[in-house]
Amino acid sequence: MTITEESVDVRPHRWRLLRAGQGPLALCLHGAGGSADSFRPLMEELSGSLTMVAPDLPGHGATRLGASDRSGLDHMAQDVSALMNALGSGPELTISHSAGAAIALAADASLSPRGHIVINAALNGFEGLAGWLFPALAKGLSATPFASEMLSRHLSQGKRLHALLKATGSEVTDDVMERYLSLVRNPEHVKGTLRMMASWNLQPLLSALPEIKTPVLLIAARGDGTVPVSVTKQAEKTLLNARLEVHDGGHLLHEENPALVAKSVTDFMLERGVMKSQSD
Repeated sequence: MTITEESVDVRPHRWRLLRAGQGPLALCLHGAGGSADSFRPLMEELSGSLTMVAPDLPGHGATRLGASDRSGLDHMAQDVSALMNALGSGPELTISHSAGAAIALAADASLSPRGHIVINAALNGFEGLAGWLFPALAKGLSATPFASEMLSRHLSQGKRLHALLKATGSEVTDDVMERYLSLVRNPEHVKGTLRMMASWNLQPLLSALPEIKTPVLLIAARGDGTVPVSVTKQAEKTLLNARLEVHDGGHLLHEENPALVAKSVTDFMLERGVMKSQSD
């Protein structure tokens, strides 16, 4: 299986994306602080069933943020849709993780997929004092000279990054460590993540969830230390056409157990008629 890397100019960003596989098109969207490379294990599992396109989100990985005011949820949803239009084909499916799930659902009307598969969807807002403090802290850091460089150096120390990843509830393998070390060593990636956090506003999407008619498969992990299963259960109640699966694992479920997630994706595709069973 070959994973190709592409660079695409779609205003206002210069996108880096990964592409692999054959079959119906699936758009893969990573979460805050991640990159398209988080989907490499899942691409290896599904390359015979899907064409998978995974971009680095604006300001993340190697996608150059073309406008600093387009790091929020609505702008990212618009810009991801513009990217897919430029590539010339809409996705049959979206496969998204964490904050990427919010982007996929916010872009539902413009992308018009036949289904969404969301993994540990970050559809919860901070409450109380944290609702003011955390975005304000991210906003302050993103505007402070050299803050991203200092944070990058801090996280680049293996023990500190390992502890941060361990807190997600996922198994921290050597591959996972190397993937995220390469990201946090890049101050521009850290700055892009801070800008995303500082600009994030979920409320319009949460209010619009009951209007989404597209089928949604919600995958949650019992051991997720970042997004509690209760958040996904609430989303299941709010969405019109959603089904919930709960599995053992942590927040990075698609990286630590790609075979399990691939089976859920395949079953969902068969259920939605996106692919036919081999017996047909």
